[in-house]
Amino acid sequence: MRRIVFLVVIFLLIPISVQAQEAYIADRIYYVHDKAYNTSISLSRTRASQYAQSILKWSEEYNVDPFLVLAILEAETNFVSRGDYDEGRSIGIGSMKRYLAKDLAAELGLEYSEWRMLDPLELGIRLPVYYLSKLIDRFGDIHQVIVAYNRGPNSGIEDEDAFYLDYLFRVLGRKNYYQEALR
Repeated sequence: MRRIVFLVVIFLLIPISVQAQEAYIADRIYYVHDKAYNTSISLSRTRASQYAQSILKWSEEYNVDPFLVLAILEAETNFVSRGDYDEGRSIGIGSMKRYLAKDLAAELGLEYSEWRMLDPLELGIRLPVYYLSKLIDRFGDIHQVIVAYNRGPNSGIEDEDAFYLDYLFRVLGRKNYYQEALR
């Protein structure tokens, strides 16, 4: 019995390899995008792998949990990058407000264009991850971060209605599901 407990403890302490994370994230992106209700655009496994690599790269760069990124991108757009979310006010795989995407790109010294924002391998993943890092620095609390990503940094959880609480729980549930699935 002690041996089993010891092995379980050791297993939980061993970090999940980057390759395993990348493969899992790519599979999740491919599956969700394929089942997305809001697109007839297909996504190849190679492209899903590139999305996964980008999520891991920028998550490491900006010190953000890649499973939080994955959960938010899934909740926002099912990994479908379009320019007409929110009646055209939001754009890309992270469904970011256009003005916010422009401001973040300028802050990073990057050239902004709608085409670069629509491409997840350009700004489409990098800017949402960077924005999450800023929200994490500002709030520290994951609940506040998730709500602020969806509603803006000046909204608070205390005045949330059922719709946004549903968003918060969907994102947290997905994030936790992803982490557990790799254990």
